[in-house]
Amino acid sequence: MKLVIKGRFCTMHKSRLHRTGQLERRIRKGFHVREDGYVQIWINGERVYEHIHLAEKALGKKLPAKAIVHHMNEKAGDNHTPFNLVICPDQAYHKLLHKRAREYRIRTKFPSLWRD
Repeated sequence: MKLVIKGRFCTMHKSRLHRTGQLERRIRKGFHVREDGYVQIWINGERVYEHIHLAEKALGKKLPAKAIVHHMNEKAGDNHTPFNLVICPDQAYHKLLHKRAREYRIRTKFPSLWRD
């Protein structure tokens, strides 16, 4: 199903509509949703990314210096499912996850292009 809305939107609303399928942000008390879709929360008077906080909480310690938290469904604001977040040891592994996901989508959409 494709969302079709007639009218003109500013760049911010166009990107939000494309990214989330809705024009308005979810408003939750104590949360801030950035324009790129990442959710920030306040912890001990400091603004932190929600996905990083949840990953550190699951680990029981701070993330290593080069670690990156990856969203499996590639939606920056989707931190509600614990299985959606993967802690990557570095940027190279993070890029590999994106590459594999992209290849999987292509293989399932165009199976005749691939020879195993």
